[in-house]
Amino acid sequence: MKEFYRGDSVLLNYQILQDDGTPFNLTNWQIRAELSDTQKQIRIKKASSNVQGGSENQIKIVNAINGEIQVRIESSETQNLIPNTIYNFEIEITNLSQGLKYTVVRDQFMVLEDIIDWTNK
Repeated sequence: MKEFYRGDSVLLNYQILQDDGTPFNLTNWQIRAELSDTQKQIRIKKASSNVQGGSENQIKIVNAINGEIQVRIESSETQNLIPNTIYNFEIEITNLSQGLKYTVVRDQFMVLEDIIDWTNK
């Protein structure tokens, strides 16, 4: 299980692979990601720039041909997460023209309690 601290910026790098282990070409694919608690009361949603409301600052396709992406979660989004809690994480890709949708990543994260909670000394 991966971990990060509440209030930290989080950069998640993934390479999406096909079943045979070769890179999945993400050209013309939409990408969505979500971090949520088990009850889905807290949800952080991210999308690539080709999804309405998405942007390169949310999910960046680093190298489409090699299936490389980066999901960015801002510190302002993690600051209200509950420490010592497990959160589920999922990435889904969609190709509308082909009518295809795949869940390509399923992960869990433990959010650790931060110590520093002040900005001025």
